[in-house]
Amino acid sequence: MSPRVPIHGIEILDGYIARTRDFMNDWLRFNQLLGAYTQPSVNRLQLETHFLQLKSKLARDHRVLSDRLGPDCKFTLDVINIISSATSLENIFAQSDVAVKKLQNEWHRSFITVNETLGNLEDKHKRAEAGERVNVGGLWIQAKIKKPFPWKTVIRYGGGAVAVLLVLFTVYFMRNFLGFWAPGAGDGMAITANMTDEEKLHVMISTMKAATEAGDIDMMMTAFADNFSFEQGGKTEVRALLQAYKVQGGFEGAVLDTANANIQIDGDKGKFAPVEFIGPRDQVTLAVVGERNGDRWLITGMAGLQ
Repeated sequence: MSPRVPIHGIEILDGYIARTRDFMNDWLRFNQLLGAYTQPSVNRLQLETHFLQLKSKLARDHRVLSDRLGPDCKFTLDVINIISSATSLENIFAQSDVAVKKLQNEWHRSFITVNETLGNLEDKHKRAEAGERVNVGGLWIQAKIKKPFPWKTVIRYGGGAVAVLLVLFTVYFMRNFLGFWAPGAGDGMAITANMTDEEKLHVMISTMKAATEAGDIDMMMTAFADNFSFEQGGKTEVRALLQAYKVQGGFEGAVLDTANANIQIDGDKGKFAPVEFIGPRDQVTLAVVGERNGDRWLITGMAGLQ
């Protein structure tokens, strides 16, 4: 018997389309900055700053889209080549008119491929909404058909069945949202006595990364200290928020990117940043704060970065 193919909700495709559309708008801004540079009385220093910031964002988003979409991303090579070769506006326009014209022609060709990618995703979105199972970046996606709750059946079987359901819901809520009977802080972390503080901090973050990408709230919470606090409360509140986010499909296909993060350690406290969460509908950059807790390091706070 062949293994069952996992099917993902259409929300993932919504996120891909939104991110591709945002990339297309930024790609248009790239060309607008090229055109603005030659205008009289323009602040070229300010334009250069915007240009470099935009290039950085385009490169980062290109990497995410090409990784996520795979063969559905039609602009893998031409776009990144343009971004890499366009070191600055000043260097671009220091070249010959022929070279500048060539760059602009390459931009137009690549813009067509970005549009092609977006159009392909929107077509698959329509097909998925119609009930067809579509493949995007190796993931099978299909609209989820929500079945109405069988209230009449519950009422028909009387108060006994309602009482059982209430008990089951209470147990489910206590276990999944409040963390009753869940593993404790630090449980399961592979820590050895000869590890440095930096290595233990990496174990803490690796646990958080693996749990986030697996959507495993229990494992995720083992990286949080019992005294964790943030704007909305403490460890119980953050667990409830994460569980609700999971129920909404927020961790489907999510990535916790720690490749560019640096560690700062000051005594028993440490900071790990930037950490980028990339979900089907959200993207946020975080600074993770940890403290020494016995022989482990655990997360005691985190905050969003601009």
